[in-house]
Amino acid sequence: MKHERAIRSFALIACLCLPACGPSYPKEKLGESILKLFKKEVGTDQVQSKVVGKTLYVSFPIENMVTASLDLPKDVTEKLENAMLSVSRIAMSTDEKLDFTILNARDETWGVQTTFIRRIEDLKFMYYYKISKSDFDERFILETKKFDPSENQPKEELKDLSLQDYMARWVAFRINFGSRANLFLGAVLGLEKVTPEYDGASKTLTLTVENDDHYAADKSSSTLGAQLLKNSILEQMKKVETKYSRSLPKGETWAEDLAVKSSKGKMIFAARKKEWMDYEIKNSDR
Repeated sequence: MKHERAIRSFALIACLCLPACGPSYPKEKLGESILKLFKKEVGTDQVQSKVVGKTLYVSFPIENMVTASLDLPKDVTEKLENAMLSVSRIAMSTDEKLDFTILNARDETWGVQTTFIRRIEDLKFMYYYKISKSDFDERFILETKKFDPSENQPKEELKDLSLQDYMARWVAFRINFGSRANLFLGAVLGLEKVTPEYDGASKTLTLTVENDDHYAADKSSSTLGAQLLKNSILEQMKKVETKYSRSLPKGETWAEDLAVKSSKGKMIFAARKKEWMDYEIKNSDR
């Protein structure tokens, strides 16, 4: 769909952000700088920003993100692109120590929020050609959620994002995105949403899977879909380990155990780290 292609293209524009010689956006005036830049580049002064630990949150309203045509209007696409570019420019040119940027664009009329999450180190890796363009294209997270339009914006806890948390959300995003981008995959899995929860104490990633009623009722489809779902998740678990395990702080690790459950709490499958690290894509999985 054009909508999905447009969203993915947003990940590419960040590579145009070149680091400046000095901090163009000093941390003492970061909020003021974001406000000015968004007013100039995005055309709105209704922007909120906050730094939590090493995570920069930026939130702003946008109209007509939901339309009957199913495509994002050109002016909405341009505003989203400009917003992402602005956040990337700030992150690359500030003396505030940042690891992640989280950009929330919300349509207050329909109660829909789109969240773009980017790791700053990935921007630097792309700029210095340490990773390929195709690898960079995969290194972002896109999430959507609904909220009560009467509240103007969703209630959410702002927390400092760790690399382990980012990895967990990346795996869930890749499964969600894949089921929407590939209509055949989505039809087989009957997937509606995958939600991650990472427990650092037990080193366990729990993925909660919500499926449609048809998938749950059809036993043969469910068995086939469960195996495909397992293969898909193991593949993404291996990918995220390959991309980020070496970037974890010294002495820290990520998940050692994986639990995939239904929305009713029923275990779909469990896996240990060795299983996804040893996993290789088979022809039948492609």
